[in-house]
This record gives sequence, C-alpha cells and structure tokens, in this order.
Amino acid sequence: MPTYLEWNHALLQHFTGSVPRHAPVRLSVTDDALLEIYATRFCCPEASAEQARGDFLAAVRAQCVRGHTVCLPRVEFASNQPTWVAFLAAMVDAAFRMVDDDDGAGHNYFGRLRSVLSLPASPDPEHNRPDGMKILPYMKHAPEAPLWQRWNAWLSERGWIPTAALRQSERRYWSDYPISQTLLRDGDRQRIAGMIEDERVSGRLPTSPDVERIAVFLRRCVARMPKHLQPLIRRENRMDLGRFDELAQEVLELSFCAAPNAHSARASSTFHTTTRLSAGLYRFEDPVNRIVEYRLFPRQPLRYQGEPIIVTVNGTPTRLQPFPPRWFRWLPPVSLDNPHPLDILEHPRLKQLVLPTSTFWVFVRQAGDSGPWATWRRAELGERFLLLCRPAHTPHLQSLRDGKLLAWDRVVERDILGERWLEYLGCRVEASNWNEITEGEDNTELLAALRPTSRASIHLVGGLPAPDGVGWMAGSPPGAWVCAFQDQVEFCVSSLINEDCEFCWKIDANAPNHPFAIPEELAAGPYLVAARSGSRLLAERVMELRPWEDLSARLPDLPEAIPLPDHRLCGAVLHPASH
Repeated sequence: MPTYLEWNHALLQHFTGSVPRHAPVRLSVTDDALLEIYATRFCCPEASAEQARGDFLAAVRAQCVRGHTVCLPRVEFASNQPTWVAFLAAMVDAAFRMVDDDDGAGHNYFGRLRSVLSLPASPDPEHNRPDGMKILPYMKHAPEAPLWQRWNAWLSERGWIPTAALRQSERRYWSDYPISQTLLRDGDRQRIAGMIEDERVSGRLPTSPDVERIAVFLRRCVARMPKHLQPLIRRENRMDLGRFDELAQEVLELSFCAAPNAHSARASSTFHTTTRLSAGLYRFEDPVNRIVEYRLFPRQPLRYQGEPIIVTVNGTPTRLQPFPPRWFRWLPPVSLDNPHPLDILEHPRLKQLVLPTSTFWVFVRQAGDSGPWATWRRAELGERFLLLCRPAHTPHLQSLRDGKLLAWDRVVERDILGERWLEYLGCRVEASNWNEITEGEDNTELLAALRPTSRASIHLVGGLPAPDGVGWMAGSPPGAWVCAFQDQVEFCVSSLINEDCEFCWKIDANAPNHPFAIPEELAAGPYLVAARSGSRLLAERVMELRPWEDLSARLPDLPEAIPLPDHRLCGAVLHPASH
C-alpha cells in the first residue's frame, strides 16, 4: 500500500505537473482523480474507485489520526515539496461528498470530515470540529488555516494562481478553504448528468458536444443548476480567474462519461472516468498553392501528465505531439458534416478521439493579430474572429449585421471535402444589446456562441514574448488596450506574489492603435491586470513576466527539414568566408 508521503507526491504531480505557469491550481479531489492516480502512479490499472479512495484515506488516517484526535501535519518540505498536501486533499474529499447546498454549511462539513477520517460523530452537530482541529478561545484562526495559507504561498512562489479562498462572513467555520476546491460535488455530478441526458433526448445537446456547447447549456439552464454554481455561471462574483471555463471543461468530461440513460445517471453517484478525448479544428493555409484545410486539433485532457496517446489515422498508429498551451499538434483534415471518431490505442483510460458535430465553428488567433486560426478559445470582446458555417446560417447572420450587432469584412465560399461551407472573415462584435434578438431552435447555439459574455476585455500586444509562448520577458512587457462599452476605464496591475505591489492608471478605452505602455521596471513574476469602472470589475487576466534566467537552449520539437532522395536535410552551419 502506498505511504502517506507517496500519496502526497502523487497528488502534487497530478494537480500541478501539467499546469502551465500563471494558470490556476485547484486541488479537485474526486473519485475519478484518485482512481487515475492509483491506476497510473501506483500501477494498479484494475483497481476500482472505491479501492483507490480507501487506500488514500487509510494512508492519511495512519499519518494524521491518533485515536479520536487529528494530528495536523507540520509545514515541512521534502525535496522542495510541501508534505501536508495529502491531508488537505482529504479535507477536499469531504467537501466533494456534500450532496446539496444545505450540506455545504460549515458545521455540516465537519460532520463529513469526521466520516472521512473514520472519527465518531459529535454529540453536538453545531460544534463538531474533531479534536486537534478545535478553535480555542485564544486562537485568531482555525488550526488548519496556516496549512492552506502556506499552500497558497507555495503555489504563488512558483508562478501559479492559488484558488483556496475564504469568505469573510464564514470565518466562524473556516470551511471555505476545502469547499472552494470543489467545482462539481458528488451531488452536483448526479444532478447535472441527468440534465445532460434530458438535453440530449430533447435534441438541444449533441451526443458529443464541445466545450462551447457545454457553456451554452450551462447558461441556458442556470436556473436549474445547484445554487452555489449559479453566481459562477452568471459571472456575478469574481471568485477566481478562469473558474467558469474550468467548470465547463469538467462538465464536458462528465458528458463523455458512460451514462446509458437519465435514470441511471441520477441514481448513481459513481461515474466512470471519461474515455473520450475532444478535438477542435485548426485552419491550415498554404498561400503559395492556395490551399485551405481544416484539420483535426486534439485538446489535451484535464491534468494531462505527458503520457503517450496514440491514435489510428487512416489505418496508421500516430502518436499525438503536445502543442502548447493545452493542445496536441493537428492531424489530417476531416469531414465536418459527420466526423467519425478515431480509435486511441493502448491507453489506460482514453479510447476515442471525437470531433463534435456542428453547423458552425468560431476561430481566433492564439495571440493578438498574428498566428494561426484555430478553435483555441472563445472570442473576446474587441477581437476579430473567423466564422466558418453552413449556408443555412446566412439569414441569421444578416439579421445581426442589419441590427448593427455584428460586422465582417467579406465572405468566402469553401469546398471542404465535398461539403459547402462559408467563411466570414474579419468578424467583430459591434454592440451589446443582443437581448433584442429573437431566438429560435435553429439559431440558439449560434447566438450563444457569438453574444459577448462580458462588458469589457483586456488585450495584451507587443512586448517580447517568452520562447515557449507563456508570458513575456522581464524588461519587455506588452502594451495593453481595453475594449469596453464606455470611453474610459481604470487600468490596474497588481502582483500575485506581493500584495503591496499595485499600480493604477486612468486610460482611454477602445484605442487598439495606441496601447498603454506597461512600465518596463516591473520585476519578473505573475501579475493580475484588471479594468474597472468605479467599484465594478469589468475584466481581468493574468500577465506573467519571465526572468531571463528561465531561458535555456533546447532542440526544436519538429525541426525544419528539406527533403532529399533517401534523406532529410535538417539545419546547416554558416562559416565566415575567411574559413
């Protein structure tokens, strides 16, 4: 049986090993996560979720429980890794077991934690903290709070964004730290899985949706969602960066899980880990030969650890090559009308690579106004995008143009493997009053994909990007401009490591040709850039400035080559003429 420290190391690798710098880290401990760790890290591919969880909790109890008392781990490090993370993970496991919103009350949470740690129930359900975790009169915080605070600091020191948060009004319980790590609790998964099946039966959700269709589903059904998720879906609170996108990704993987019918999805709290890998599209253009192709663009699964993934392409086994930030290198073109799944070979979990069926696709560039077009993410306000759609959407798009809500430069007809599609080039959102548009069954998804989801967006342009595409080099930060439905905004830059480091300026909005110059004197590290109007937050994003010490020489992943008979010429040496 793996020891506590072995589980601690495996959990750290699972939740941080594949997370890019300046991205949020969440200790999302679920049955699926524990099973994947147990199967891959500890070589137990035949184990069940119950066995994996039982082994994990047994290791935590052996290390942290003496009789009926919790012995909190110390803030110590082994090989520069915190050794108390496994105990925090057990606290999150208790939060995952919560069934409904009422179960999320602080005193109810500690009843769940007692069960997780195999401690007897408290005779007083209102004051049921276990011995060793009780808040004594002279204490200013809960005994376990320093563990969460030092975990947040450790993440920030390494360029990640911590997500363990505490609401001011709930400090009498201090249970928000573990609860904040759970996006989808066990009860949420049962409820949403049933809603997904209902949407499929009604035809409002395809069998293999993509993350954008899931986002549309979440917004459309927000009133029926668990109460604790509704402010997040409506984006009423800041909460933390990227949390809605993370929620959509988790619900997407939930939609891929085996659920034969709505009844079985609601009746069982156990979901098999998804066996399908989702893909988007990459637009390949050869201007010399005037070739435009739409190629399959696989998305990396959540918490991808770099293990080999081999798919069958035209009968040939092909290993997927990681492509930053969270994709694999594109594969050959596919039919967009009825794409067939590709088989994945010899993977312990994944079995198929699927491209969702859709009548439209939205393409953006990876950064700024340069780079390839692909379904990287949702288009931001003020960003030009490319829309690929079936001709049936022409009247819907024309009505948006007539209403001065959407504009584009030109339309090009494309033949894609014998299918007629239209490219709308240079698309951009012109106004915010989209609620005046009448929705129907044939345009609901299109409107949801094009409608702006925020009142502003921040665009970082120029500067010296880091070679791996993550952040900019210190001393050469990007410029910034804000797209908003107002003339001026307050623009702020604050360090995610040093709380005392914050700068704010009043700048003109909607000035892409005159971006604001972020000071070159900013030290290396992750920063939060935000646009505000008075006390209201309009938009925010992360900007990381990389130290020059991060640079190191390395071989290219795919070296450029010139084909020769029986050989490939890769590189050359240039000597001065005197040699």
